[in-house]
Amino acid sequence: MADSRRDVNRPDTAQPPRRHGLLYNLLWGWPWALAGMVLSSLLLSLLVEYVGITFFWPGQGAGHSE
Repeated sequence: MADSRRDVNRPDTAQPPRRHGLLYNLLWGWPWALAGMVLSSLLLSLLVEYVGITFFWPGQGAGHSE
């Protein structure tokens, strides 16, 4: 019974989340997205490098790039 009274005060449709403006995106959103892309590409390149050292250049080790 108590649940039905709580539902009366709630609106029927949920509002979509508010979108941020251009200034917010320029100063906060896009720099964090760029930092995430840079860090993920760094981690991916390190992973590829270590897999290559382990499986493709085992004798040369880290000297394979010289």
